[in-house]
Amino acid sequence: MGRVVDGSSLRNRKRKSSHRKRFDTLDNFGAIHEFEDKAERLAEIARTYLATRKEGKSSLIVAPTHAECRAIADVIRDQQKKQGLLGAEEYRIARLSKLNLTESQKRDPISYQLGQVVEFHRRARGECKSGERWDVAGTVAQGVIALKDGHTKLLPLGQTGSFELYTSQDIVLATGDAVRITKNFRVGARQLRNNELCTVKAIDGRNIVLNDNRVISYQRPLHLDQGIAVTSHAAQGKTVDEVIVSVPVAAFSQASQAQFYVSM
Repeated sequence: MGRVVDGSSLRNRKRKSSHRKRFDTLDNFGAIHEFEDKAERLAEIARTYLATRKEGKSSLIVAPTHAECRAIADVIRDQQKKQGLLGAEEYRIARLSKLNLTESQKRDPISYQLGQVVEFHRRARGECKSGERWDVAGTVAQGVIALKDGHTKLLPLGQTGSFELYTSQDIVLATGDAVRITKNFRVGARQLRNNELCTVKAIDGRNIVLNDNRVISYQRPLHLDQGIAVTSHAAQGKTVDEVIVSVPVAAFSQASQAQFYVSM
């Protein structure tokens, strides 16, 4: 007995077949390597990345999730320290991690937790100025209380397009570390751009000096992160000699066709 396949199913099947052929092309080229053991996979990524850097070439690692990026960066930094590629003295830097809430979530006081940071990118009611940061101090019946320099105010939850919500996290840096800028901001007359990749040329208890001699004070949390491994979104537009794509089984739910295409 024959089976009837509708047009959309047929198109999807052809599309999957096309993707499979392209995947097979990469596999036949020897570009795909599978590892059963997580530690072995991370070690091989680190070996390949560091070998390319030693040749004087640029290398970038792309992964579907921030958790995978951080796991890779931790292993590579450990190897860099053992090989003397990072400065001996490390500094703990506070960084801002964007929560990526929807406008609806930002209007709901339940989304706010003590210690989170609200940063305004345009003026809002209550004399909130662009560039100001307020700490979440709690919630009341009327809304969310924000604190700055000993002063409190209610956040203008009706103007959520004027600010973003962040958590403050720590990152350890040393001379030689790769970092990624996570938001446009200025240092004096010089601009730092979102997703820009830089290298730490020098660092002390107050400032970070980048490879092009821009100096960033870290007396307050910064918009930066490690720059060894990034998501496909952050990798767009980059030009490097070698790309390593890490897609663990645990991250398959985040590894869409679009993500894989951008990574390639």
